[in-house]
Amino acid sequence: MMRSPVTPMAFNVLNEGSWRRNNDDMTSLLPIRNIPRRSPAHLNAIRDELADYFTKEGKVSWQDRCS
Repeated sequence: MMRSPVTPMAFNVLNEGSWRRNNDDMTSLLPIRNIPRRSPAHLNAIRDELADYFTKEGKVSWQDRCS
């Protein structure tokens, strides 16, 4: 019989890592600039055409149950 590994969470014990206490040099979480991105119009037209097809004549029977 194979035993499952015991994890600290199995006993509701959380051992936080030392990186949570020492965050003086943490540079990976600095704020980044918000750069607006807009798709070219022809790509939006293709997306809309495909969406139209797959919600009308290309629709499959189970499509609405899985959304």
